[in-house]
Parts: sequence; structure tokens; C-alpha cells
Amino acid sequence: MAKTWRDYQAVFTRGNRLVDRLYLHQKVGGGGAALGGKLDLYRVFAERMVGLLCGDGAIGMVVPSAFHANEGATGIRKLFLQHTRIERCLSFENRKGLFDIHARYKFALIVARRPGPTHDMLCGFYLTDFRQLEEQSRWMQYDRAFIAASGGAYATLLELREPADLALARRMFLGQRGLGDRMRDVGIVFSREIHMSDDAGRFTSLRQPLRPNTQLISPDTVREIRKGDYLVLHEGKTIHQFSDRRTILPRYAISLAKLADKPTSIESTLYYRAACREIARSTDERTAIAAILPPGVLCGHTISVERRPARRPNAAALSLVGIMNSFAFDWLLRQKAAIHVSLYILSELPVPDFAPSSDRFLAHASLRLSCNHRGFMPLWREQLADAWLESSPVHSWPVIAAEADRWGLRAAMDAVVAHAYRLNHAQYERILAAFSHKSFREAPALCLAAFDELACKGLARFCRDHDPYCDIPLVTSQALPVIRLPNAVVRQRSLLPAGTGPVRA
Repeated sequence: MAKTWRDYQAVFTRGNRLVDRLYLHQKVGGGGAALGGKLDLYRVFAERMVGLLCGDGAIGMVVPSAFHANEGATGIRKLFLQHTRIERCLSFENRKGLFDIHARYKFALIVARRPGPTHDMLCGFYLTDFRQLEEQSRWMQYDRAFIAASGGAYATLLELREPADLALARRMFLGQRGLGDRMRDVGIVFSREIHMSDDAGRFTSLRQPLRPNTQLISPDTVREIRKGDYLVLHEGKTIHQFSDRRTILPRYAISLAKLADKPTSIESTLYYRAACREIARSTDERTAIAAILPPGVLCGHTISVERRPARRPNAAALSLVGIMNSFAFDWLLRQKAAIHVSLYILSELPVPDFAPSSDRFLAHASLRLSCNHRGFMPLWREQLADAWLESSPVHSWPVIAAEADRWGLRAAMDAVVAHAYRLNHAQYERILAAFSHKSFREAPALCLAAFDELACKGLARFCRDHDPYCDIPLVTSQALPVIRLPNAVVRQRSLLPAGTGPVRA
């Protein structure tokens, strides 16, 4: 049995070696960097087809939709774009059983000719029936400039549904920088932290005495866990927009003694950090789900989280969370993400430049929405000192409790982001209509009213009217650690700066 298994594995090893010798575009990623991962045979056949073409030959092939959408197919996509003229890219969903494969599987019909390069192509996405090939009203023309702007270094194709979406995407993508560039400018670095399977041996179940008896983990419970040298582990399902607390409890904590080989992770937990849920389908109510996490927590791999928070100001993280939770940014993400909000997808999404008044307003508003328990008091005091202009009693948590009040502020933030993307009323209304709003039905009306108010008043006055702290400048110095972790593993690695104190709450 063991020999049979080894022989079986050897077949794949020999195949991989053969492909590595004969094919040059299988592992080419963004910017020409080499990609890892497993071999995908459709990419091998696609590259072989280009190699077999004569000077004016043509290719017609049915391939997985990964051909036009996935990071792993970057090399093959660029090969076709540069050395063939792609005439058609028509992507189908298998909901009607066109092929004997899973109903949710997507595939694409590609038609290409020699010689290249591709200057423009006709595209159609979310087709479900071959008869729709005759419905040219659903086809869209993607030119090279739009592919470069929307696909970035990976040359992916946006899966838009109709020409009106293409016009909207052109307006938002062309002439804008990617989110990755903005994050690099301010010193924000996202990555995964703890793998839920590979690192499972480090976990302590919170069903043991560490588990709280309340419905939600409270700051008091987190501090008690830290006294025992444990850090709470967040997963994607335990956070939501502007909130690190959901009705779904964290399931695990990790002892610092089991993190001796992860000093960067330990050091990062001393700070407030921006985080984004990694698993979020484009069919969910929201796809972009970002929050500020308090110190003392780790993140499983279903969350992308900051790994170098000491290198940027907290205000930059607050502003970023505000942008990512906007409907305009979310709409862009939905055109690229299927199930995973991968970092390579996020980095290519366009983000406009914001005026100083907008940036301050977004950071202050994000702070007010994120401060939902007293674990955020140090962040509040860093940004606003003792100022308190809320309708609630001084230093009561959450800062804004009523859902209607929260959405009133969120609508103002959303309007500012939409304005920065240069949207008009009709375009913004189209974006809002793409979401279900089932958790708060009044959101579209609030957002459109705020958008019209901004157009009437002008940006500077609008931001002043919706930010009671507009006269307080942003704190732009690098973030400081907030908590002390007493474990000897941390001290031996000199991760705690002198004078680091506990949470001031």
C-alpha cells in the first residue's frame, strides 16, 4: 500500500517537473514575481494552444472562470493578452446544469486569434444559458486601458453584469491609485496571523473556565484572560463593520507560552489594529467588513489584520476602516471577490485621494462608531483627549448606541466617500441598489439624502456639520503600545518598550 501511494505521488512529481521545463507562464504572478501553489492543468493546455498556433490561427476553448479572475492564472492571462487578440470572454454560471459539474461552478468561453496583442474584447458575465450568446445587449467592450486600471498587476477582468456597470466602473477605476499604494504610504501592512488548522495545537477552548458567562466577551474578561497570559482569538464571524463584538463568541484563546515562535504576532497585539474579514461572499449583505480591534487579541486566518501597527498612526487605520466599510468601496470589491477577500484583490481596488477635511471626518467618525466598549478608551483619549460632545453621558459605551444614530453618521461617511469617487446622484443610487440593506432598510434613503446635502453645502461645511470634533486635529504620530503582556517569553524577546502600561479603562 505504501509503495502504491508513493508511485501515485511520483506521477504528479514527474508531471510538475516536466511542466516546469517546458512551460514558462504557469507560475508568473503580478509584477513578474513567481507564484507558488499547485499545478492547474487547464493553464498548461491554454499555454500549449498559444504555442501551437500559426501566424493567423484561432483558439476556441472552454476553461474555468479562474482564467479571467484568479491570481494563479496571471501568467496565462498576460500571455493571451500580449500574444493573441482575445475577441470574446463569455463567462457562465452552471445553475442550469449546462455541464455535469456543480451548479455553482463558473466557466468561460474564450475566443482568441493570432497575432496579438489584445486592444479590446467583448465580455459577458453571469450568463446561464447558451442562448444568451445572441443577446449582445449584455456584452461589454473592455479595452486595454480599462483592463490595466481595473486588473492591476494581475490583469484580472471585472465580472460586471451590464454596460451601465461598466460605465460606473470606468469612472471609479480610471485615474485612481490602488488601496495597496495608499496603505504603503501610511505604513499599514495586512496579512494573516494564526491558521485555524495548522496552529490548532496552540488553542485553548473558551469552553473551559476561561469562557465568559455573558453573551459577549467583555473587556473585563479579556483582561482576566491576559492575566493568565492568554490572548483571545478572533475569527471572521466574530467581527462586523465598526465592531469587534458580535453575538457569536470567540471560541479560543492562545497562551503566550505557545507563541514563542511568533514574536511579531505578540508585539502586534499591544496596539489597536485594523482588520478585514477574509471570507465574505459577494452575495452576502456586505462583502467588505472592516473593524478596529482592541489590544490583546489575535486573529485567525479568516481575518486579514495589521501586522506592523507601530509603524503608522492610529488615525490612518481609523480612516481606512471608514473607507472600506463604505458602499462605494464594497461595490468595487464585489466585482472581484467571489468567496475570499484576498489581499491581492484588496490591494488593486481604487481609492481616491481625500481632502484633509474628509480624512479628519472619516477618522473621527470611525472612532465614534468603533468605541463600543471601554477597551477603546485609550484610543479615544489619544485622538480626542477629554473632549466629549456626544448626547450620551461622558465616557459611556458604546459612544453611539442607537442603530438609527449610527446609520445617520455612517450615511454621512458614505456620502463623503462617494463624493471622493466622483459619483453623481444616479451612479451612487445604482451602487446602493446593488445591496439588500436587510439589516437596516432606511440606509439607502439616508445615504442619498446625505449625498445631496453634501452637494448643496460643499465638502468642508458638510464635514464640519457632521463632526462635532472637527476643530481637533488628527494625531498623526506613530501609534504607541497600550497594554502590558507579562509573560517571560515576551520580555526575553524585548518586545515591550520601556514604560508600557496596562489598558487605561
